[in-house]
Amino acid sequence: MIYEFTSKATGNLIMTQAVGDQVLDLIGKRSAKGIITVLEMPLHIQRLKTELARSKNQSATPTELDSSATNPNVDQQPTVSLGQRLVPFIEMLERAHAKEKDIVWGV
Repeated sequence: MIYEFTSKATGNLIMTQAVGDQVLDLIGKRSAKGIITVLEMPLHIQRLKTELARSKNQSATPTELDSSATNPNVDQQPTVSLGQRLVPFIEMLERAHAKEKDIVWGV
């Protein structure tokens, strides 16, 4: 399953189920279909920006040794953090809020 978020104020935003579930959990809206009203958007924007800041702080802390440094035969795939995935959704919320348009998904 994928999530496709739509608004008359923005283009569509598509997320895989795993990422969409995480984002919707953060704003308390975990469901296969739903709506984010203009009135709700400031709260959700703030929640997601808080999570984005927390995510950036975590990525700034030292992590385990890079396995490619110890084993050159290991292919390193770049990973995309949840924080990076939040940015387009935050932008969508901000644009939709500015134009006073709701965001829906699964409809």
